[in-house]
Amino acid sequence: MLDRLADLVTRRRVLVLLLVLGLSAALAAFIPRLRADFTPSDLFAKFEDQEAIAAEFRAEFGNTDNVLLVLVESPDVLSQPTLQYIHDLTRWLREQPFAARVDAVTTLPIPREPGAAERATATSGIIAALYTVSALTSTQVGNAAGEIRGVPPRRRLDPEIPETVVSLALGSGSVRPAVDGDEVTADDADAVRRAVRSSRLLRGRLVSEDETLTAVAVPLADGYTRNEAIEAAVGAVRDHLHDTPAPDGVQTSLGGLPFVRSDVISKMRADQTVMLPLSLLVCVLILYASFRWLPAIILSTGAVVLSAVILVGGMAAFGEPFNIINNIVPLLIIIIGISNAIHLVNRYGEELRAGRMRLDACRESVKRMTVACFLTSFTTAIGFGSLLVSRTEVLRRFGVVAGIGVLIAYVLTITALPAALTYAKPPRRGGATTEEGAIEAFMERLTRAILRRPLPVLGVALVIFAVSVQQATQIRIDSAVLDQFRDDDPIVVSTRLVEQKLGGVRPLEVYLTSTTPHRFDDPALLNAIEDLETWSKHQDGVLGAISYVDYLRAVEQFRGGEADVPFDSAARVASNRALLTAGARNPLAPYVNADSTRARLNIGVADFGAQATIALADRLEARIAEKFAAFPDVQVRLTGDAYVGSKGLDAVISDLLGSLFLAVFIIFGFMTLLFRSARLAALSVPPNVLPLVVTMAFMVVTGVPLNAATAIIFSISIGMAVDGSIHVLARFGEEIERRENVDEALVAAARGTGKAIIMTCFSLMFGFGVMLTSSFVPVQRFGQLIAMTVFGCLLATVIVLPALLKVGWIGATSAAPET
Repeated sequence: MLDRLADLVTRRRVLVLLLVLGLSAALAAFIPRLRADFTPSDLFAKFEDQEAIAAEFRAEFGNTDNVLLVLVESPDVLSQPTLQYIHDLTRWLREQPFAARVDAVTTLPIPREPGAAERATATSGIIAALYTVSALTSTQVGNAAGEIRGVPPRRRLDPEIPETVVSLALGSGSVRPAVDGDEVTADDADAVRRAVRSSRLLRGRLVSEDETLTAVAVPLADGYTRNEAIEAAVGAVRDHLHDTPAPDGVQTSLGGLPFVRSDVISKMRADQTVMLPLSLLVCVLILYASFRWLPAIILSTGAVVLSAVILVGGMAAFGEPFNIINNIVPLLIIIIGISNAIHLVNRYGEELRAGRMRLDACRESVKRMTVACFLTSFTTAIGFGSLLVSRTEVLRRFGVVAGIGVLIAYVLTITALPAALTYAKPPRRGGATTEEGAIEAFMERLTRAILRRPLPVLGVALVIFAVSVQQATQIRIDSAVLDQFRDDDPIVVSTRLVEQKLGGVRPLEVYLTSTTPHRFDDPALLNAIEDLETWSKHQDGVLGAISYVDYLRAVEQFRGGEADVPFDSAARVASNRALLTAGARNPLAPYVNADSTRARLNIGVADFGAQATIALADRLEARIAEKFAAFPDVQVRLTGDAYVGSKGLDAVISDLLGSLFLAVFIIFGFMTLLFRSARLAALSVPPNVLPLVVTMAFMVVTGVPLNAATAIIFSISIGMAVDGSIHVLARFGEEIERRENVDEALVAAARGTGKAIIMTCFSLMFGFGVMLTSSFVPVQRFGQLIAMTVFGCLLATVIVLPALLKVGWIGATSAAPET
């Protein structure tokens, strides 16, 4: 089979090259169609029945993700000039096709009752809150931190306000926006200030407690769900903010999921324009240092570039989009693919040194390198493919796409590259390709020194392994949403600002259901919900909470009821609810459905890590079990991004550890079959496991947590870690057949493969080091940790593996495959 492949590459080289170039050109035509996508929930693992719960929740209360926020900062956001700017911005936004509606401080519904100004002023806060806060629920902005601890209980408001005033104010005809015309008058500004300051539901939710920050919420229209449309909408808002300067002292910024999606996609594109050229530059420099032969540099680089083109074109043709994980796949293919190219060109140079002509040297190189390069590519692809066991969609797709890409690069390296090399003028004598140099001499000296004292070498390796294992057991498993970005990233800045002053953007939802109509109008059940809400507000990491009960309690206070008295009258609850639903817009819709069989308690939490969020959810579930035991017909479940993302982390880590063990089993099982020796395969295990354990210890020392982004490193690294070992073992198999002396066979194998192994490891290290320029922290850590692991693999392959083979070799294990 190897002979037939070698003959095909050399005798049908024109056909081979035309097929590769034709396929590349055909798939390259699809690349402009490639989509970019970023959905944060894709990073979460699917666990238990959470997907069904989330779907049911969205069906009942709507999809609250697609809301763009314009954050306005000022020393006083309720001053007349700032309100005028906000009003002008709101009017412009309402004219845009992407805005389903616009909610802002100047759109507050203020009751206007002639002759009852004082009563209207007192009523304005609750009316504005009932309508506006319910509208702003879709922004997932919670209460301010000031409402969490040490806040006096809500006091009874003016009991003299007659119920007729409340009824009138709640009627659709008695409520108008705070600003009706184009100009914000002094009276309008006063009305807004009174409305905000008289309502605890507005303070810390729509306007910060210190009145220095407010949000303009823009739920996007139904047609604006694809990233192209979202990018256009965000771009239009950004351009308007740039072209319409704010008053002195006023600053604006964007927030919300549409902004995050748009910004992430923009960063992905920017990363590609920087990292791809840098990775190619690294490859060219490594190839030059290795061979100093122009055809080898150009053709090797061309082979990996065509591999990336075929892969990306195939992604576009089959509708596979770029996302925050797989956007680095083209970079990976270039970095990993160049390794096989270095090994093949290195062997081609050996054959030329042996006096063979170009076609014969090419033929022998293909015959000798096909199996070893296939095994290295196969093990790397298995490392990626093992991610298929993950319950996280984005990781599964990443594994499949990257695995396919590695195999594409292998096929082109073993066919198109040698075929093209035969057309190149052989390198001159004395060049790096035709003459052995300092690296080969160094490898011989190093290997002979190791073989003289193998036991001390293995002893030192064992100590390093033991210390690393001890450190690795202390690794921290955690993740936070903002871990994806740098501290100075606009996404981080705006999110932290909202957390600090408007209660955050991460919801933990308590979803309550019952089959009994009007079940959530039961006073006893309302008291239990209120107790759970009050308890939640006093938990670490909780920025605020709001539910249906808050609205009932607000109306009750304006009707003269006491704030601290439990609900005790079903008729009174029904009356309050009727008042709330009498207007044109139902402010209760985001919290309870029409027949009162579905309700929610929205808890805003800080982005303070998955483990802390899981601990909060566990305490919350225990509290629910205690307080709702008296209501067996009521089902209480948790959902929301904060819960799903944090709880799913445990599933992700479990999946990825499973994928690591699966990769180890398949890789070393395959090596056993290929080398026809379980002992030989077993001897290759320690040098490849040691670097992974050392990397994990490094993560502990540097404080890098184990999460979805860092855990995939180990499944991928195990596939690349064995590459050097495979080339050494394959060459050792060749050499042991020629000579009986194990030491001489190992020295010959080191001389023959050492240069290629060193140069490929350096190409991987510097290639992955390019990822440090990425805008995304996970990509930076990915590059840093894999580069370190590869360096560890290099040391283990050239130092530990020869010592192990020396100690563990038995003469009968000369069963390496014919390569």
